[in-house]
Amino acid sequence: MNSMNDPRLVAGPASGQTSHTHRLGGLVAAGFIATLAAMVATTLAAALAQAAGVDFEVPDGGEAIPLSGFAVVTGFFSVVGIVIAAALLRWSARPAERFMWTALSSEE
Repeated sequence: MNSMNDPRLVAGPASGQTSHTHRLGGLVAAGFIATLAAMVATTLAAALAQAAGVDFEVPDGGEAIPLSGFAVVTGFFSVVGIVIAAALLRWSARPAERFMWTALSSEE
C-alpha cells in the first residue's frame, strides 16, 4: 500500500509545535492566575497592615501609597515575570534553570 493513499495518515501540525503551543498556553494561564492571586494577597496584606496602624507614607514626599498601588505594582512585575518565562520557554534549552538564575540574580 502506498503511504500517499493511506487513510490512517492525517496531515496536521508537527507534534513539537503543538506541544510547545500547549506548554506556552499553560504557562501564560497559570501565570495570570498566579498574578491575580498575588495581587489580592499583597493588597489584603497591605490593608491588614494599614488597619494595624502601619503608615505607607513615602519618605521625602509625604504622600501615602494607596492600597491599589500595591496591586498595580505586583501585577506589573508579575506580568514582566510571565513575559520572561515565556521568552525562556521559547528560546532556551533549559527554561526552568534559566528562569531561576534570572530571578535569583536580580535580588542582588
